[in-house]
Amino acid sequence: MSTASVRSRDKRLASDPDYRERYLRQAREYAKRRRERMGIELRAKKFGITEDQLASLEAAHRGECAICGNGCKSGRRLAIDHDHETKKVRGLLCGNCNRGIGMFLDNPELMRRAAGYVESRR
Repeated sequence: MSTASVRSRDKRLASDPDYRERYLRQAREYAKRRRERMGIELRAKKFGITEDQLASLEAAHRGECAICGNGCKSGRRLAIDHDHETKKVRGLLCGNCNRGIGMFLDNPELMRRAAGYVESRR
């Protein structure tokens, strides 16, 4: 964009409230789409899967946690659960279930013992 066209746009933004509102709305929408797009790209890359694999994983889960069956209460995307040793993706979890597994250090025996403890104290 040339300097003259930037100045012209800036003048119009300052003097025309309708133009300013339309311009800001479009800028916010563009920024939101870009954040969403980058979020998908970065999430997939972080876990060594393609964007298509992530999309099919999300479609298979239909927005539901693999453990509790609920969506994420915060409204965020489900977390990508993975084995910390092998880095293999296991599924999608809500934040609570994902943190719970992490607190038990991905140790199934420890999780079984915790479940037994809770069941025996009801």
